[in-house]
Amino acid sequence: MILLFGIKNSLFAVRLTTVIMSILTIILFYLIIKKETNFLSAVITTLLFSSSYWFLNFSRISWITVDGLFFGLLFYFLLKKTLLEKKTIYPLFLGISGTLVFINYMGTRIYLLSGIIIFLLTLSQSNKKSNFFKKIIIFLLIFFITLFPFLLTMSKNKDQYFTRMKYTSIFYIKNPYYNYQPNDLINILKHQIIYNIKGLVFFDNKVSHQEIENLRHIPNNKPAINLTVQILFYIGVIIGFLKKKGGFFFLIYLLNILLIQIMSVYTPNWARALSVLPAIYYFVGLSIFSLFEILKKIKSNIKIFILSITIIFFISIAICDVLIYFNWIRTPEFFNAQQPAISIDEYPFWQKKQYQWIKENNIPFTFYDWYNYEFRNKIY
Repeated sequence: MILLFGIKNSLFAVRLTTVIMSILTIILFYLIIKKETNFLSAVITTLLFSSSYWFLNFSRISWITVDGLFFGLLFYFLLKKTLLEKKTIYPLFLGISGTLVFINYMGTRIYLLSGIIIFLLTLSQSNKKSNFFKKIIIFLLIFFITLFPFLLTMSKNKDQYFTRMKYTSIFYIKNPYYNYQPNDLINILKHQIIYNIKGLVFFDNKVSHQEIENLRHIPNNKPAINLTVQILFYIGVIIGFLKKKGGFFFLIYLLNILLIQIMSVYTPNWARALSVLPAIYYFVGLSIFSLFEILKKIKSNIKIFILSITIIFFISIAICDVLIYFNWIRTPEFFNAQQPAISIDEYPFWQKKQYQWIKENNIPFTFYDWYNYEFRNKIY
């Protein structure tokens, strides 16, 4: 995108990339929900999902978080095809998508783990074990072949690769943490469990803004999702259990809490928890579908009126979330949470200084390797 729009428009280019990935995520989410429900339920659920202030914020940040969400949902989409269809092409593409999940944002790798668990469970319960065994062999073979270059690079740069994970892990705490000493692991774990149950099960806004990072992720004093979505989520989980639907997404929800949130500092962290967002709205979709199915059974003329009011209500909820988001990003609190940062006016100067520093220090940076020195000098 930077090559396409030019270095002077690099800010536009990187943000456009995030926007494109966000739109693709929304389309993929709609296709997944439509398979499980119907057209109207899928449209309403996707509207609520895409207007979430949590999702809106990450859909506009020049970061790979939403990219990871797209590849995670793509992996699930192809997993369903692999499990249901006979074509060999699906496990092949599933292997490639698994690699794209793995090499992307760490918080969304939970999709890969959940998919493998579902694959193995399906294999153990299937009467056609040889067919499923063949599929899983193709998937794993393609996955490791396409992942090999990344693993090779990672093995040569272990310190750089694992630095962020160490920094965010509760097992590498160096200073007092919520008044607990670093070696007081039992009490730290208790704190983590309590905070994540409050934040990701009961959506308590009092634990939603730990540390500076979370002040950048969702509006202050707001839970991750609004009250209407919370209620629909709880109902949807019950429906999912009763109808034996949504096992993959429940695993995403559960494993994110257990393996990512509880094991990392200052959680719930809404970047690392972003993989949970489609899972929440998946169950919201089951609730909305069930609600519309109940409304369809009303035989009186008032049915159209009730259905219209229900749709208007959901649209209003979506609009409220959008307004909350745009009001939030205009506040001084949002601005201060982004610090240290540069303003738009400072951007050209920062860009020039960055280029000079890279050139002076001979830093290998792929983007600059694609340009010759004459072209680069002309830019400034």
